[in-house]
Amino acid sequence: MMSLSVVEENPRRARHMLRLSDPKFSIVRRLMVFSIILLLIWLALGLRSGLAEYRYYQSVRTLEPQIWEKLGSPKYLKIPMVFVSPKGAKLLQTISNETVRRHALQHRQAGAQFLAYVVVVLLLAIAYFKTA
Repeated sequence: MMSLSVVEENPRRARHMLRLSDPKFSIVRRLMVFSIILLLIWLALGLRSGLAEYRYYQSVRTLEPQIWEKLGSPKYLKIPMVFVSPKGAKLLQTISNETVRRHALQHRQAGAQFLAYVVVVLLLAIAYFKTA
């Protein structure tokens, strides 16, 4: 607890110290820390997914240039659209290079894990706010 002298000397500090000792404050603080941790995990999984996607695209471009040419040598924002188009998906299934196949698998796994994390966090948030 606070001594009376602290309250008399600096009432502003006394209000701050009372707020810190409030149990509701510690719940809010814990919730903030938990939210920051969830956000950092989301950021890490998103970066991992983005890097896996980039590696996959680059491996197709460098190791399977004939398929890259058949895809139309896409640039920048067009690349993901070409890879998910029906024509592009059929071409990508014909890849024989093991490195490119491994990168494709890593790309799919990283994307699935990212989406699964987002869905789980959303479901937990819905459950939390329904009970709160």
